[in-house]
Amino acid sequence: EKDFRAHADYINPEMVESFCQTIKGSVKEIYCMIEAKQKDGALFQLVKDLKENKQFEQIDSSSFYIR
Repeated sequence: EKDFRAHADYINPEMVESFCQTIKGSVKEIYCMIEAKQKDGALFQLVKDLKENKQFEQIDSSSFYIR
């Protein structure tokens, strides 16, 4: 029932992983901008989720390498 384009509170980490695995190797690097209702909270949660995912290696506070 929700509007498809409505912003979610948080970012779905599985969607991020799927997207990253799909583009892996096609570009040297990519910068992503996120929009979520929880703003910084959504970003911090996404970073936490990616740190726990073995498919990602954290480079610095906001950068990851896709394995």
